[in-house]
Amino acid sequence: MSFLRYGLLQTLSSFIDDLQRLTVTELEGYKQLLKLGRERPGAIFLDMACFFGHVLRKAIVDGYPVQNVVGSDLHSRTSYLILFLKGISLSLPTIEEFMDLGHELFRTTPETLPFTFIPGDIFNPAHLEAIPPFTTTHPPTQPRPNLPSQTLTSLNPLRGHVSAIHASAFFHLFTSDQQLAITRKFAALLSPQPGSVIFGDHVGLPEPGFFENSEAPGWRIFCHSPQSWTEMWDGEVFPKGTVRVEAYLGPLPFVVNDGVGGVNICRVAQLQIQWAAFSSARRLPIGRRSPPTAFKG
Repeated sequence: MSFLRYGLLQTLSSFIDDLQRLTVTELEGYKQLLKLGRERPGAIFLDMACFFGHVLRKAIVDGYPVQNVVGSDLHSRTSYLILFLKGISLSLPTIEEFMDLGHELFRTTPETLPFTFIPGDIFNPAHLEAIPPFTTTHPPTQPRPNLPSQTLTSLNPLRGHVSAIHASAFFHLFTSDQQLAITRKFAALLSPQPGSVIFGDHVGLPEPGFFENSEAPGWRIFCHSPQSWTEMWDGEVFPKGTVRVEAYLGPLPFVVNDGVGGVNICRVAQLQIQWAAFSSARRLPIGRRSPPTAFKG
């Protein structure tokens, strides 16, 4: 590997680390993920917008069965990076090449780390079509796909079979309507078994609305509040009372640089926007409730 190529990998890796800082490991949803990996045979973990696969690799290191891990992302991350690399023009490789670069960076191969990767646009029904969430009384009729797989071309065969879904620094990239559409698609993927969980973190506000940064013209994002986020999942996406949602605000885990003189374009934003951590977990069916524990209603 050339010095320049290695430098690019390190730069991109540091960028993603700044975004996620692997604070995902501190989330209750991550703890539930590892628990599912230990206790639920064949539990599938889907890492959405996985990029180099930082989070899924960490989960594998922490004991999650690699054969049950699936990563998915777009064919290109240009639109993701441009939100943060303001003023910097890069010619970026495709996401398939990014997965290859991830293997180079972490010194793995598809043979030594055989997780499944399924590229595609989440808004394309051919990749993932929204259907009503499955329930314990109406489980999926399609069998669970065999994993790992090099032949799966969409996420649709996984609907109703995914025990844990992770998505960080993802939802805030989209409009309010698009965020709702994504949650419905995630709900279609989630296994109806109690304890199945969707978790992650992203930018949020104390009250739902748009955030615009005067120091970054054109940078405008829709942010949910913990309350609006909870109400969307519990009642709008899933039937009321069938999931337990936990959402809270905390400080931003990263500093964004505008590439010109080291100016922090989020220094004003830090007074207002915050990092919203969340989890949405399946409850036990009514009449079968046991004492409350983490992610078990």
